[in-house]
Amino acid sequence: MKKTLLSETFEVVAIFEEIARKEGFYSTELMKKIALAGSIHDIKEVPSAWRDIFITTHDCSAEDHLDVQIAFQKYTDNGVSKTINMPMTSTITEVELVFKKAYDAGCRSVHIYREGSVQQLIHAHGRRKHRKKLGV
Repeated sequence: MKKTLLSETFEVVAIFEEIARKEGFYSTELMKKIALAGSIHDIKEVPSAWRDIFITTHDCSAEDHLDVQIAFQKYTDNGVSKTINMPMTSTITEVELVFKKAYDAGCRSVHIYREGSVQQLIHAHGRRKHRKKLGV
């Protein structure tokens, strides 16, 4: 489910929808249920074989995300733009471990998104004359 300030839309991965129809477990209600859940991992109406194949970013641990970044960084001279998604319950120690592992692996950049840290879209309306410094 994709939410903005103006709309809320449901997006389905086309190949997943095609398989769901062919395998006979497709329904509009199921697609809404999946969209609201954000993952098919715990949706029992979807056969387990497909739950293991169609995973989302929320099904992956922070370490899984970082391993992907490390794999790409190994063959890239520039920084790799890859968001490491972490649950809202992540501790400072868990975040610190991600940064340390990334540094030890030679990553040139790290970007962490902690779920729930942004409540709405940020809008910019022109330039500000005075910018507040962090920590002030």
